Amino acid sequence: MREKNKNLLGVFVGGNHAQNDEAFTYGFEYHRVLSMPFGFSAVIEHTPVNVEQNNQVELIGLGTLNVFRNLTFGIGPGIRYEKDEPNRMVGRLGIGYIIHFPPDIEITPNIDLDFIEGGEKELIFGITFGKQF
Repeated sequence: MREKNKNLLGVFVGGNHAQNDEAFTYGFEYHRVLSMPFGFSAVIEHTPVNVEQNNQVELIGLGTLNVFRNLTFGIGPGIRYEKDEPNRMVGRLGIGYIIHFPPDIEITPNIDLDFIEGGEKELIFGITFGKQF
């Protein structure tokens, strides 16, 4: 999938499930293939009104592994900034399935599990629309 164009810029649109409630989430992603099947991603996600009714931003760095050409796994640390709350560390596990539209467009449905400092967990789900270059 990403053997030729090693970079990807993408826009994420989805949701955030926490404490039996959902909130709209969007974000941006840069992905770079280092040497197939390994890569890394830098992700910024924004939840304008989270389940506590606060504005929330997460910055996350992921190491990635692509298997079977279309399946991608990610793991990495990040930080959460939330209005009226202390900053907290985040650990993320993610999985996505790359759907490639030649020559350089991809759509990736994905699911991520965030482990937030203090013991909380959140499920992030959605679709990334990206352009390889």
